[in-house]
Amino acid sequence: MQNNDTDLALRRQQLRVLGLNVTRWAMAGELNGADALAVVEAIRAVRDALPEAPVETEEASDAAA
Repeated sequence: MQNNDTDLALRRQQLRVLGLNVTRWAMAGELNGADALAVVEAIRAVRDALPEAPVETEEASDAAA
């Protein structure tokens, strides 16, 4: 399960960085602002659609120790 949680966290981080890069390209004039906004919103929608990583409770961490 830990590997899957790590994969989700990594995927979320990669999507966040991609969104930032698209914003930077738009600010540099390499992309049309409206197109960049549409891409950033699509990236955000994909990131939000990823399942949340389960929050480890105190009981679970105590049981693992």
